[in-house]
Amino acid sequence: TLSVTDRSYIISDGIILVSGTSAELVNNQEARRIYLGEKFHMPEFMAKDNSSLQEDLLNKGIALYREKNYYEAIQVLTELIGMSPEFEKAINCRGITYVAMTRYEEALQDFHETVRLSPASAKNYFYRGVAGFYLGKVEQATQDLKKSKLLQPDLAEADAFLEEISRMDGPLARIDGSSEGVSSHETHSGTG
Repeated sequence: TLSVTDRSYIISDGIILVSGTSAELVNNQEARRIYLGEKFHMPEFMAKDNSSLQEDLLNKGIALYREKNYYEAIQVLTELIGMSPEFEKAINCRGITYVAMTRYEEALQDFHETVRLSPASAKNYFYRGVAGFYLGKVEQATQDLKKSKLLQPDLAEADAFLEEISRMDGPLARIDGSSEGVSSHETHSGTG
């Protein structure tokens, strides 16, 4: 009935516990706890009426990432993705956070999804290539990084990873995923 009402009320023992538009109720934690259930999902209200809520959650996730509070960032971004499963920017941010945590398999899954959602985005291929690189999936990483360069020729970050791959001793070379962050390739000095 939420999809056909302008305003709804959750009443118990003659007392209005929660009221609001359908979108407000769908996103109200108390309404979920009392009546709807935690897994209740109505994406049509999430996307239309709650863009500011989504933007707030995205900004909170990004702020937590910048503070290096990765676990909380993952929680916030996962909640946001649960509300809007095809919110590409949130999926991308969560993937980047997984890379920072050296959780490359999970990052790779997120970047597979962002490539599916926006196959013309150079950054999506770049990030998937980075996750593949750290997992030792050199061939796939090379393909993704080259695709990112094809889509955006001035993507210098992709050049750096492709250069690193070219210095490796073949596709079975060991990749050390224990270094910090996406830009660990910069730790190699060019002096000899």
